[in-house]
Amino acid sequence: MKIKNIKMVTVKKFFEFVSRKYPIPVRDEVIIAGYNLVTSLNEKYILYKLIRILKPMIILEIGTYFGFTALGFARNTPGSLVYTIDICKEMRIDIPRLQKPFVLPRKFVGEAFAKKKTRIRQIYGDSSKIKTYSFLKKKIVDFAFIDGNHSFKGVVRDMQNVLKFMRKGSVLCWHDFKKEDYSEVIQAICYLSQKEKFKIIHIRGTSLAVTFL
Repeated sequence: MKIKNIKMVTVKKFFEFVSRKYPIPVRDEVIIAGYNLVTSLNEKYILYKLIRILKPMIILEIGTYFGFTALGFARNTPGSLVYTIDICKEMRIDIPRLQKPFVLPRKFVGEAFAKKKTRIRQIYGDSSKIKTYSFLKKKIVDFAFIDGNHSFKGVVRDMQNVLKFMRKGSVLCWHDFKKEDYSEVIQAICYLSQKEKFKIIHIRGTSLAVTFL
């Protein structure tokens, strides 16, 4: 697939661009809410610094896992409401081979925030099914982070569903935008971004990709 709408930038250049679009400076340090091997510390720092600048009121995450990223979203935007969607082993869902190691028993999904007082709402459901989003009644999502099903079909369906609820001026971010292990993620994002005509920014040295809608 020939890629025309992907721009790779350094972290510094990315935040220079963001600061021009959202000129309110962020001087305080971000809060890193735990560490796991799924999202690197550098990627967490970028995500949390970004939402500190954006100040989203409604955050939607696809792919909860243990819930450290969702907890970081909540801690770095105290006034926001965070919805996070994931499946669990007890659900009868056809899971792609690459995803099987990351599907947890229900008791471990969102474990990082389960016993904490937060504004996080855990949704158990298949993010590829539009009925899973019944808690969202209209376009109210300010920031979305997609890190769920990594197959081509799964990524496309997640994007199509999420975009239905994102307001104008919102920001969509993806994880695992890398060729080594998840080439289908890149293919799916490029396919739909060209179809929907939005540009992708890939942050150099990370597997994060971002678009400003």
